[in-house]
Amino acid sequence: MTRIHSLKKLRMAVAVLIFALFLLTFLGHGKIAELLSAPLLFFQFVPSLLHFTLKPGDIAGSGFLFVCIGTLLFGRFYCSFLCPSGILQDMFIAISRKTGLKKTHVFQKPYPLVRYSLLLLTLFSALLGTLAFVNLLDPYSLFGRIAADVFKWGSTFTNNILVDILESFDIYALSMKEQHFTPVAVLAVSMISLCFIVALSMFFGRLYCNTICPVGAFLGIFSRFSFFKFSIDRKKCSTCGLCEKSCKAGCIAPETLDIDLTRCVVCFNCLNVCKKSAVKYVFDAPFITGGQWALSRRKFLIGSAVAGGSLLSVESPVRFSINDILSEKKVPITPPGSFGIVHFTKTCTACHLCVSACQTNVITPAFLEYGVSGLLQPRMNYMKGHCDFECNTCGYVCPTGAISPVLLKDKKQIQIGKASLDRKQCIVHVKKRHCGACGEACPTHAIIPAEKGLVLFPEMKPEYCIGCGACERACPTKPKAITVTASQIHAKAEKYIPSPLPVVDYKNEDFPF
Repeated sequence: MTRIHSLKKLRMAVAVLIFALFLLTFLGHGKIAELLSAPLLFFQFVPSLLHFTLKPGDIAGSGFLFVCIGTLLFGRFYCSFLCPSGILQDMFIAISRKTGLKKTHVFQKPYPLVRYSLLLLTLFSALLGTLAFVNLLDPYSLFGRIAADVFKWGSTFTNNILVDILESFDIYALSMKEQHFTPVAVLAVSMISLCFIVALSMFFGRLYCNTICPVGAFLGIFSRFSFFKFSIDRKKCSTCGLCEKSCKAGCIAPETLDIDLTRCVVCFNCLNVCKKSAVKYVFDAPFITGGQWALSRRKFLIGSAVAGGSLLSVESPVRFSINDILSEKKVPITPPGSFGIVHFTKTCTACHLCVSACQTNVITPAFLEYGVSGLLQPRMNYMKGHCDFECNTCGYVCPTGAISPVLLKDKKQIQIGKASLDRKQCIVHVKKRHCGACGEACPTHAIIPAEKGLVLFPEMKPEYCIGCGACERACPTKPKAITVTASQIHAKAEKYIPSPLPVVDYKNEDFPF
């Protein structure tokens, strides 16, 4: 029994640690997110799979293979140990039991038609050019939006209240924080998602994982053939029903004493409560016991993994037609390192980690600005901030490669857009008086003052412009006289090199001293 208790304690300890680190990643400072994102996001299935399709030889994108192999060995350990959405559900399940709202669980009827239909719909929609279903249903991205848009709002609000209280006592240990802008529609999606997860977990346990989640359905295919698995010894079992009541996945059938391994999330609760030691978690390799490990099953599992990666990586005519529609209107500006709108929309899962980590809050969530193809994916919003010339955090926290990490010196020349001046709105042109706000804010010398009479007029140098939005943010007019238009494919701006100062020869000058 000591070993059994140890397994559950190990699962809880790892889950609590992982969840705490995820919260710190999304709620902490940008540099903290940059430090923690690589080791944490390596094990997130969908981001890792997308990263792998972009860079097959990159070790950082092989985390999904680790999860698949681990599931084939131990069952769906990912869902209890590593998935932040799964761990969040476990917390609400525990609250439900502690408060008496739902003390026990019962066997739940499986819905394989719903599970695999959603899985296939998610895969084929990716093949057709949209990650909308991935963005909505991927458990990591789901948690990311809840953390960035809901939990962080609460964290920022609490922090600012504490700052006011402490400063009233002349204590300045904390500083005010500014919450990133979240459109009402996006906030509503995040809030509804949280309420949906809370309701399902508190009343139905892991129903989301076993009926809706495409990752859960995909890993369930592997866990059916896992080497280590749960079983019930019918000779020892007293049919007390304790294992069924403790099973938050609802996968233990009391009448037949069968365990649905495709839905089991390896929480070890059943082991912990069984007084007769009838429930066991033992090595039971299919190719050793009973010859069930057929060649066709091996091919099926391998084919499933390859098909998943292929579907997510295929370019399709539909994807390009979606982006052709976007090109007819003003296209959202994507962060430096995203290469352009096509690359960004086909790889971003809308986890909002870049939104949370952005130090100037210029990256904000979008709703349908990219169309249905890019549902909830973030964009550069120069009404709320500008891209800091000395910051490249977003590329180092992005888990899918939608925003690639770039060196700061290279980032300073990535042209994500170009600024243009509307003279009919510009104070200098309309009122013939000095302003200079845009030129002072520009870090690349793309706007220089040109003297005409007694007034300095802003003169645009588009070859130096990187589209950072500092000028648009600084412009005092409403509507803005200077705006940035997106570059659908990012380019490289020229580097400004100041003209050398004239050399003055003082040899022939006569000095009076």
